[in-house]
Order: sequence, then structure tokens, then C-alpha cells
Amino acid sequence: MSGQSPIDLDARYPSQTTGNLKLNITDIVRERKIVNDALQIDCEGTLIFRTRGMEGFDKEAETSELQFQQFHFHSPSEHTLNGKRYPLEMHLVSTWKDEIVVIAFLFSEGVKNRFIQALLDGDLVEIDHELEKKVNTQHKYLYYIGSLTTPPYTEGVHWLVSARQPQLSKEQIESFREVFGWGNFRELQDKGNREVRQLIV
Repeated sequence: MSGQSPIDLDARYPSQTTGNLKLNITDIVRERKIVNDALQIDCEGTLIFRTRGMEGFDKEAETSELQFQQFHFHSPSEHTLNGKRYPLEMHLVSTWKDEIVVIAFLFSEGVKNRFIQALLDGDLVEIDHELEKKVNTQHKYLYYIGSLTTPPYTEGVHWLVSARQPQLSKEQIESFREVFGWGNFRELQDKGNREVRQLIV
């Protein structure tokens, strides 16, 4: 397997492309569960993704409407940015036919995060709004083709890793690891000759 994830991402010199993302969550299953040693929350919603010309999608369509299915966490982060590993990584998983798109956010240590606190408190009612706001706000993403990071490690996954890192406090990092565990990350994989592009949305 030569197209595996996660990889180390160099955010300094990628070629640029433009696109758009719009997330609309219609429902969140109000339950936290552990899947593949990761905190996961199942969802229902749509993700509008500009996919024209991208491999695996309708080549004639400007955008594709994906089914947003779930989000989950890894601690510490699976991807690294310029060799740096972060205390937490969140994956938002969407599908379109046989295609998988994962939006990833790497969290850095800093100020207290309301979204993370709601998860720790088990208050899932307003989390959908926070997720929509996070994705629908102007972002730069690093885009590449990789794989799932848990079995069966399916390849051909479209990864969009945010170039900006939301913060969470040291206390929240400790609480998250105490409640949901630590060390559920996959080691870095060989990037090979895969291209990483900067997607501005």
C-alpha cells in the first residue's frame, strides 16, 4: 500500500487551488461512543464540496453533495505539520458513492475551547452549530489523497487538513485524555511522491 495516511504535511510551499465547502448538519445522534479506540459521534447532514475535475467524482458537476456521517478524535494528532505533532485531532467523515472525504482539525494548546468543553460535559445539543461554524468559516486546507487511518485502511480518501489550528486549554487536554484515553493514533506513513495542495475555501 503506497497511499496511506497520516503523513507529515509541509504547509509552507504547496501549490494553491480554490474551492468551497458548506456543511449542513440535520441531526446529531445524541450519543458518545468509542469506535476503534476513538471517541465518535454519529451525524446526519450534507457537505457541499467543490469537486469539479477531481478524481472519483462527477467530472461534469461543479460541486458534489456528500453525506456527512460522523466525527471522531485521535489523541495525540495523527497528522503532523512541518514535523510538529499536536495534542488532539478531529476527523469529520463524509461520503459520496464510493468516495470518502475527511476534514481534519489539529488542536493546539492555548485557551479554553467551548466546543471541546461541550463534548467533555456531554452537552451535544449545540455541537452541530459549532461544527457548521467551524467548517463554513473561511479556511485554508491542505489537500491530498490518502487512506483511512483505522482498519481496513482504505485508500483513495480525500483529506482536507485545516492549516489553522483551533486551541484548547491544558486542562481540557488532560480531561479529554482522562475520559477518552490517549495514544489512539497511527504512526506517520511514507508520503512518497504524492502532491499536497493548498485549498482555499
